[in-house]
Amino acid sequence: MGCLLSLVPAQVQSAPPDPLPRHLQERQWVYTQLRDASHQQPWPVAFYITDHQDRRYQGLLLRCREPGSVEVSFAFGRIMDTDRRANIEIYYGFDNSGSKQEVLITRNHTNAIMQGDGVMKFLLQLIRRDSLSVRSRSWPHGWVNFTVPLSSGRTAVRKLLNQCALSEQTLAQITQPPVRSKPRNRLDRLLQRFWRAADDPLVRMQLARRIAVLKPDFTTLMRKIRQGPNRGDANTEDRIATYREAKGKQRAYFLKIPADYDPHNPTPVFIFLHGGVHRPRWKQGQRWWPEHPTLTPRGFIGVYPNAWKQSYWWEEDQVENLHRILSLLRRDYHIDDNRIYLAGASDGGTGAYYFALRHSTPFAGFLIFLSIPDVLLSPALGVEGSLFLPNLRNKPLLLINGAKDPLFPTPRLKQFLKEYRQMGVDFTSYIIDSSAHDMNWLDSERTHINAFLEQTRRNPLPGHLFWQAEDTAPGKRIHWLVIEKTRPTSNNPPLDSGGGLSHASYTDAPWVEAKAANNVIKLRSHGVSRVRLLISPDRFDFSQPLTVKYRGISTAYPPLQPSVETLLKWYLKDDDPSMLFGRELVLKLPRPSS
Repeated sequence: MGCLLSLVPAQVQSAPPDPLPRHLQERQWVYTQLRDASHQQPWPVAFYITDHQDRRYQGLLLRCREPGSVEVSFAFGRIMDTDRRANIEIYYGFDNSGSKQEVLITRNHTNAIMQGDGVMKFLLQLIRRDSLSVRSRSWPHGWVNFTVPLSSGRTAVRKLLNQCALSEQTLAQITQPPVRSKPRNRLDRLLQRFWRAADDPLVRMQLARRIAVLKPDFTTLMRKIRQGPNRGDANTEDRIATYREAKGKQRAYFLKIPADYDPHNPTPVFIFLHGGVHRPRWKQGQRWWPEHPTLTPRGFIGVYPNAWKQSYWWEEDQVENLHRILSLLRRDYHIDDNRIYLAGASDGGTGAYYFALRHSTPFAGFLIFLSIPDVLLSPALGVEGSLFLPNLRNKPLLLINGAKDPLFPTPRLKQFLKEYRQMGVDFTSYIIDSSAHDMNWLDSERTHINAFLEQTRRNPLPGHLFWQAEDTAPGKRIHWLVIEKTRPTSNNPPLDSGGGLSHASYTDAPWVEAKAANNVIKLRSHGVSRVRLLISPDRFDFSQPLTVKYRGISTAYPPLQPSVETLLKWYLKDDDPSMLFGRELVLKLPRPSS
């Protein structure tokens, strides 16, 4: 090529409006003509957008320099203006690893030879049936800058490919948008919009209200929610993904997709919380933390979120962060809702303890490395409210620590393990004799990690729940049980870091135990005056009476009528199609008689 490409000068508009126009929120072609900077030779060019994040795009750059051939480059683009015209800056000739990756596609009638990786395969598969020969080509990378009318679309691409003397069959294949089943009715359309708005909770709330106005049949709506969105073609590239918070700040996370990802089968998810949270916030262009190539178990979607000194793992904005990430995953991938695992090391292990103690509902189990829970007592961490160790009973734990770890001494660790046994916590612990505060044991312990992941599944509607919480702090819910209000007790102790930790120290803190079987709910409580029970048709028979027993008193409820409003309310909160609710009961629990 020998030179950079630039457009004949065009007027660029001022600051881009927000949010992005809808026509840029899905895959789309943009088209123009570039001119060689030296020879002013027009080159028809099209850019096919395959993914976008925060006004940055990646896709395929197609150029036609002679009849009969199309040069295709993997490219990164940045939309500088998103009004009626877009000033687009494209960096081409790179794949995600930074190496050059281009192909030259030439029309003939010999057998097709397919080469190329990643997103290149998308285009190669489209033209396979047209008997085009494909060979790799490497040339200097560079950048181009041009202005295009965003309304150009596929018509202009047909013009480009016609100039390249490609057949109508190829034109039809390349310009065909991703195949998605067309929603049959208004309910389907609203649901699809609801799922696509995973990055905008306010829009989702508005769409949920519009769905409720339709008054759909409860069973039909429940079935459609379980079927999930029409996801189309999944992006299987390992990448740094981003989304915008409600306040406009960007959140980033690394996403690793298994090579054998199958959209027809649910895929488990492995979320890892890194250590060293006192670091500065990650910025675009910086290298991500190096754990992701080796930590993700085979066959899992790996998620590696980001924490920093203004956003620790044990703060509620990180709870919302993981919830949003899981919503985005459910929108784009077929994940297994009952095989989502939360892991962490060092500060990340402390964060995993925080979720296990306060927000364990979404997860099947916790893998906690190089940490013990009393770190959460440090005033410097700023944890809101008290934490209660018995809450660990609800989910299994895999614990791996170093015997020589100076930050988390083994004697203190063993004291916690003793308490776990007394409380009935389901845990497995490995103490690595040769290890300090490091993960050099990862390869040798991978068998234990894989066994834990294989044996652990979440029951989204368990029959037995125990939960301790304060009504003034976050984390009042576990699955279908919500502590709404507590009453003062003589002693509501947090985790005891003074060496006096015992099971008895928690008996006077507010707690509720619930057992459900055969349309009967048995409740026990202490220090709790009001609870909310979420009733799912997957756990209870709505055609039969429901009985609640508390302190020897039985209260019978007639057969419950499922509520679409309740279904949407909690689905909007959870975004979990395996845990759906049709009614809710708010119960006042009387004080025990003296």
